[in-house]
Amino acid sequence: MSELVDMLISCGAVKFGKFVLTSGKESNYYIDIKQASTNPEILRMIAEEMKKYAEGYDMIAGMELGAVPIAVALSLAT
Repeated sequence: MSELVDMLISCGAVKFGKFVLTSGKESNYYIDIKQASTNPEILRMIAEEMKKYAEGYDMIAGMELGAVPIAVALSLAT
């Protein structure tokens, strides 16, 4: 997992600062998953990390646009 974190930081997907999330809560960091998912190696690593949570399911779904690359990568990894 630490390799994935390092890659997310190095590609600029992790932003540090003051962010207001959709929930209204504040966060000191933000992960731009769309930026991360354009990197094939990071996308593969995300899918590998998520794979353990997909065991026992026969369908994978993701919200349109942003989650499509992740859902596809996960489906290929499982």
